[in-house]
Amino acid sequence: MFKRLTDQQRDTIEQADSFSPNMLKIKALFQAYGTQYDFVRFYANDSKNAIVSIQDNCATLYCKDDSDLEEACEFISMLSNEVLSEQPLRLAGYQEEIGNIYVCHRFEDVTLDPLSHEIQDAYQVLSQVFSNDINDKNYPRWYTEISHRVRHGVSKVYTYQNLCSATAYCNIDGQLFITQLATVEHARGQGLAKKLLYHIATHEKNVNRIVLLSQNKVSDQFYQNIGFTFLKHWYFYNREENKQYLSNCVYPYKLPQSRTARHAPNRKMLSIYL
Repeated sequence: MFKRLTDQQRDTIEQADSFSPNMLKIKALFQAYGTQYDFVRFYANDSKNAIVSIQDNCATLYCKDDSDLEEACEFISMLSNEVLSEQPLRLAGYQEEIGNIYVCHRFEDVTLDPLSHEIQDAYQVLSQVFSNDINDKNYPRWYTEISHRVRHGVSKVYTYQNLCSATAYCNIDGQLFITQLATVEHARGQGLAKKLLYHIATHEKNVNRIVLLSQNKVSDQFYQNIGFTFLKHWYFYNREENKQYLSNCVYPYKLPQSRTARHAPNRKMLSIYL
């Protein structure tokens, strides 16, 4: 049985495996929001080998190999229209999409200058690359969520000369989770995305590896070319009757098979995960 976690049970999350990208996201959300909000909730089963975060209508699932996936699926399907998992799930009535998770253990020492940590500067880049999802209409919610994580020291935005931007979603136990990596169209092909990734890894504290999500073959090839290796698949499940294709889930959203963006952030407004 899954039960909602309280602040007194924070060890359940803090002591969990940080080598799991999904667990990194759950830990980051817990650090940013704690247990005081109803729109961000955390649950664990009795064995503490399966942990779920629910943010609005999207679930992020962390499961150990010995956890009961059937129980997890039954619980999640009652609360969420969208699910991000690192294991394939049997969720009746959901559509499945699959992408890749990449990691990098070795990276060059790089310093870019000038560099901005202002959210508004990141928005100027992201709104050009992801104009359908990051725009004036969606800006208030996107800004509210990312600024909350930044204020609580969980996330940090990096923008280079209004040309390239990325977010260090979290840096926990040496695992640097990068999201929202994008370069404006006229500046592509100059190696800025690679340099920005390595700058962040150089200047964040005690980074042992970089973790990020990819969705298409173009992004896969880019990450492989700059030294990233495949870790595992991610699995995203969207309830079929959920008519909104775009959501506010932490998920790499649909990108064209082009160099529009190196990293596939998430479905709506890039706000929650990524």
